[in-house]
Amino acid sequence: MSTITFTDENLLLGSKFHNRPLFVAGYVRERKVNRILIDGGSAVNILPLRILKELEIPIDELSNNCLMIQGFNQGGQRAVGIIRLQLTMEDMVSTVLFHVIDAKTSYNMLLGRPWLHENAVVPSTWHQCFKYCRNGIVKKVLGDNKPFTEAESHFADAKYYIEGAKKEKEVLPSEEPKSYSNQSTRKNDSSTIKVELSKDLILPLTQISLKQPSKPPLKGFVTSTQEEEGGHEALAIYEKEFDHKAFKLLVKAGYNPKKKLSLGKLPPEATDKKLHGLNGTQIMLKEKGHAIQDSRVGLGLLPLNLSVLP
Repeated sequence: MSTITFTDENLLLGSKFHNRPLFVAGYVRERKVNRILIDGGSAVNILPLRILKELEIPIDELSNNCLMIQGFNQGGQRAVGIIRLQLTMEDMVSTVLFHVIDAKTSYNMLLGRPWLHENAVVPSTWHQCFKYCRNGIVKKVLGDNKPFTEAESHFADAKYYIEGAKKEKEVLPSEEPKSYSNQSTRKNDSSTIKVELSKDLILPLTQISLKQPSKPPLKGFVTSTQEEEGGHEALAIYEKEFDHKAFKLLVKAGYNPKKKLSLGKLPPEATDKKLHGLNGTQIMLKEKGHAIQDSRVGLGLLPLNLSVLP
């Protein structure tokens, strides 16, 4: 009887520490199937229903089976049926009895203890391979080094295979930047780089004229210096007289301390004399103090006609 042993020469990843499960690749009905999980902790061989459809195997080929398969979380999954398929992995050809389940799995096939014991297979997840004996010769099947694609990187086991994006190497300067204590040491430094600009790149400087404007600025658009000085003085006076918080509330409410107060003053249109319907002579006599009644002509008033009935 042959002895099956594993040595350091059988390590697929060398001495690198890893936590990979053992995935292998094989062929079923001349179609390649990757991500075949070798699991000695499973009591049955499992084939997901989606892989059965990808292999274009009709459901009519399934035999009835009502086995309830339970996972580690005690969640039950009833088998759709069972089927026996021929599986080829390198030089090893075996017949596997699969339980077909309709569930989402990270593996495409699972070979459990029934297949391991029937074929006298000894797996090693640490060495990432399994060995078996045929006709007194020990043979070895290596694990799949890339069982997951980039599109399948969402699976939990994919992180052990798919390498993360390489970080860009930071280019560090060969010399540390020099710091100068004063400007004289900077000028004396011989390592200063001088750059000569081309004449085509030199732009002429625009001369700024300091001439005063010929016309006075429009009132209301430009604040004169006197108004600014008067406004600042008024602002300082009000800040002294009022409490600081009360003054802030007044300004927030719309009070402008820079604007001159017009309280008690009537607008010109209310104080001007209204001389409606008076001729020049009447205006002159009224200015000298004579009693001249204001005419109501042009005011839109109609005279009242009073009549006494007998």
